[in-house]
Amino acid sequence: MTADRDLDFIGVEVTSQRPRVRAALEYIADHYCEAFEIRDLLAVCGYSERGLQDALSRDVGMTATALIMRLRLEEGRRILLRTPSSFPVLEVAKAVGMPHAGRFSVRYRALFGETPTQTRSRSRSGME
Repeated sequence: MTADRDLDFIGVEVTSQRPRVRAALEYIADHYCEAFEIRDLLAVCGYSERGLQDALSRDVGMTATALIMRLRLEEGRRILLRTPSSFPVLEVAKAVGMPHAGRFSVRYRALFGETPTQTRSRSRSGME
């Protein structure tokens, strides 16, 4: 399953989780590039908002919001590395559910230590 692969890539093991946490993780992994409401996620896993935050923090070490952001940024990086430089960063940001290129770039740099443009340039020069 592709969703599990994305979570495994960032160090989150899905299959060994408790059922409600696993349900939340699978939903997040299937929908992280979309704009979804927290109530949709809560309905799937049966937690309250606070309960979900506590369970994910305890079991996977990050909140739902942090997990979604990490998945979006990792996917953005994969897109940057495989698309031509003519594909705008704004379109990459939109593709991963972040319609504001500036916010995407700031968070991207905080995680990866370089801007999206630098990633793309580095990958084109054969350094990736």
